[in-house]
Amino acid sequence: MTPEETLRWLTGLRNLGSRLGVDRMRLLSARLGHPERAQPCFHIAGTNGKGSTSAMIEAIQRAQGRRTGLYTSPHLIAIGERIQVDRVPLPDAAVVALAERLRPHYDAIRAEDPENAPTFFELITAAALLEFAERKVDVAVLETGLGGRLDATNVCAPEVCVITSIGLDHQEYLGPTLAAIAA
Repeated sequence: MTPEETLRWLTGLRNLGSRLGVDRMRLLSARLGHPERAQPCFHIAGTNGKGSTSAMIEAIQRAQGRRTGLYTSPHLIAIGERIQVDRVPLPDAAVVALAERLRPHYDAIRAEDPENAPTFFELITAAALLEFAERKVDVAVLETGLGGRLDATNVCAPEVCVITSIGLDHQEYLGPTLAAIAA
């Protein structure tokens, strides 16, 4: 595949929607050798302020001389904005290389059980974790997506969890009350 075709394949997976749950991510992570275990992580969840909180934690860690990995969403222009090492977004070529490495795992899992095929968000999360492990970051800062406790980023065993303000957004996925959403 050309780099353009690879990016089209990856971004095309967004059209398949998202499915909450950590099991697919655990399966993919195991196939990749558990890159989430390569460095300690900060895990940032909540309704509002996740991106700002993640950016501040990353900046503090970098100011302390640590090599940082930052994973946020969504991106504005390019997928590489979601995955940053020392606050530098991944170039398209690096995203393509990661996607090409992930594609055989995606295809194998999908062939075994189409319902277990990783989602776009899970593949990008895996790409971030691979990049952070290979670039030997000292600490990763991971922002959850929509899923809260069912989010793909929960594949990590964080050293620190931060919960920002919680609102009633996405009740259809996370529950009808603040208590259910926060659980």
